[in-house]
Amino acid sequence: MTIGLNGLAGFNVTDFSIKLIPEPDGANMIGTVFIPNPSILTVSMGNVTFNNYVDDEFIGTSTLLDLVITPGHNTVSMRSTVNQTLVIEKVTGPYADGILPVDIVGNSSVYDGEHLVYFEKALQSNRQHVELNVGAALAALTGGSGGL
Repeated sequence: MTIGLNGLAGFNVTDFSIKLIPEPDGANMIGTVFIPNPSILTVSMGNVTFNNYVDDEFIGTSTLLDLVITPGHNTVSMRSTVNQTLVIEKVTGPYADGILPVDIVGNSSVYDGEHLVYFEKALQSNRQHVELNVGAALAALTGGSGGL
């Protein structure tokens, strides 16, 4: 992935909301991801799943359904299932400012029921880092101003 897709440099979670009641598929965080593609390639990766970590502690998974990365800027829907209890512990403890440093590592790429091992190996070797404003997302649930 490093050459054609530039290691997904510029990957970012641009928007997300927290669901107190999980959706039927278990998703309790819904968001939008930005993925730049500086190449001329269009890449169909199927359903792509990422593992999410804070301080090397697993907090959940995120899935990009039917991911197709086209040349240029890509905005994609994200569905996540996270350990909300652990996230609350983090933002009421070491990350009381509400900004959670999340490391995202590829897990799987499945297209039409088949694992795309060549994509999986590239995704698994490429760690992305995002800063999520969980405080603001929690405040949106309660109508607050973002402070915890």
